[in-house]
Amino acid sequence: MPNTSNIEIPLVERKNKGFALLEVLITMLVMSIGLLGVAGLQITGLRGNNAATIRSQATFLTYSIADNMRSNSQAILDGSYDDSDGSAGTLNSNCETTTGCNSTTLAAHDTQKWKDDLTAFLPLGSGKVCIDSDLTDDTDCDGIGNTYAIRVTWDANRSGSTSDDTPLTISLRP
Repeated sequence: MPNTSNIEIPLVERKNKGFALLEVLITMLVMSIGLLGVAGLQITGLRGNNAATIRSQATFLTYSIADNMRSNSQAILDGSYDDSDGSAGTLNSNCETTTGCNSTTLAAHDTQKWKDDLTAFLPLGSGKVCIDSDLTDDTDCDGIGNTYAIRVTWDANRSGSTSDDTPLTISLRP
């Protein structure tokens, strides 16, 4: 029996040295591009979520002034909530309680508090409550009729301006 412990088996010489390293680098490149795509989707989702949150807040604030107006029906009939000229009322500490505040003073207080809340909770938030016969025209109120338009604007796209954003408008008829 021949001695097999000293037999050398020739190794197949590979001419492709570094090929495995190239495969790893290509895999890392493909994985990096995929992860960047996932990160981009995550950012887009977060922006959409933020926009939805702000719109929900605007809707809540719009309906809050409508509820305040419904609870002060005499001021609606008197036109005390009409803020066509854009000059809001003044805050009145007597209106924080149920005594010491008439319907006109309460309307001015509600309007100013609402505008303060719009500024505090919405980016560049502002709003107007006015009498308007054409609710499709978001630019101005005509003061005709008995339907109140409640309009809220904010910087939805974070451009620093509300000029290209569509306002949220609801109507209230006494």
